[in-house]
Amino acid sequence: MKSLREKETVIVEDLRSKLGKANLSVLTDFKGLNVKEITELRNKLRKENIEYKVVKNTLIKRAVQGINLSSLDKYLAGPTAVAIDLNETTFLAKALLDFNKEYKKLEVKVGILQGQVITSDKVKELADLPSKEVLLTRLVTNLKLPLTNLVSVLSSPIKGLLVCLKAIKEQKEKVNP
Repeated sequence: MKSLREKETVIVEDLRSKLGKANLSVLTDFKGLNVKEITELRNKLRKENIEYKVVKNTLIKRAVQGINLSSLDKYLAGPTAVAIDLNETTFLAKALLDFNKEYKKLEVKVGILQGQVITSDKVKELADLPSKEVLLTRLVTNLKLPLTNLVSVLSSPIKGLLVCLKAIKEQKEKVNP
């Protein structure tokens, strides 16, 4: 059976690893949420492979020491939960803000975007961004449009020539029935 110190060491190493790899992580204050509400949030996030767990501030401080995120210290007061998104999505920011609209008790303290600390306002801005899939669709559409226009421009002279030849043919048929 592991001692408390060994369990904490495992938690710190796991947290350090995930925060270092995460595309987006968000520290929240969940004060005022009941167990049912936190479970609802966890389930919503879990469907997108996002981890949300309550962690002692001292363990978070120990975890971030090894990955140059010591500027988080000023946000580590009061109850803290960490949401970690290893995917390349903005779903986490959107989900937290949507949840906050419904319950008004969840506060975003700070975010970590690809290893850089960002303010709660920046997390809110991320929530307003379209998803990766939407952005890729827009990119493909924008790349395809010039090619479509080029094909149209290049085929116009051929269409014009065909129309002209057809008119000549019809004219000759009228003269020589």
